[in-house]
Amino acid sequence: MQSLSCENLETLQKHVVCSSPGNLTEFLSKFHIYMPAVVGDREAVKRIAYEFVEMKAREGLVYVEVRYNPHLFANCNVHPIQWNQKEGDLTPEEVVQLVNAGLKEGERDFNIKARSILCCLRHMPDWSPEIIELCKKYHNDTVVAIDLAGDEGLRSETFPGHLKAYEEAVRCGIHRTVHAGEAGPPSVVREAVDMLKAERIGHGYHTLQDPALYERLLKMDMHFEMCPWSSYITGACDSDFTKHPLIQ
Repeated sequence: MQSLSCENLETLQKHVVCSSPGNLTEFLSKFHIYMPAVVGDREAVKRIAYEFVEMKAREGLVYVEVRYNPHLFANCNVHPIQWNQKEGDLTPEEVVQLVNAGLKEGERDFNIKARSILCCLRHMPDWSPEIIELCKKYHNDTVVAIDLAGDEGLRSETFPGHLKAYEEAVRCGIHRTVHAGEAGPPSVVREAVDMLKAERIGHGYHTLQDPALYERLLKMDMHFEMCPWSSYITGACDSDFTKHPLIQ
């Protein structure tokens, strides 16, 4: 855990909030600050899920999907344990159960529908087989899909764990989304569609660099999940929003 001198919430926010353009690596580095405080903490995991629903309800949403990797919150039956944490007794499956409970209580209290997507990580292919099994076990118990995120330079064809997980998702009717084309080239988007059979693409901004691929995905009615503010903060897109890929 990083040592921070924080006397109040406002001071902490200055450390963990990105407010000016940087890059994806810098953005993700913030996880190292706050994740150690919640790993293995059952109350914290459930509370985060509950307060997420509360926050989105206040923003006026009626339906929301949260995606996360359960292994990052676990300190048992996971190798390697992240964030330099010690062995404990919170497993990835129990993390899913806690998140499910928090989401359901949030739905009850804030009149909003909340669902979850379990996320595979490109640099941790050994976790993906368990991710798809959790997707299957908790399918329609808040869990609605599987996702893949992380360093787009790590190609899926070199990691059988990801491929097998997505093949099993197709076989079992689990919906599929993949982060691609945010920091990586159009070829990563093509891989997501052709190899992983993605139904939705997370970001996908760089698809526009390959007109043939873009036209093909248009004909497929591919869904792109876009976040203009995130793309600005991570340096994925130009700061001129009039030129943002979302417009096209």
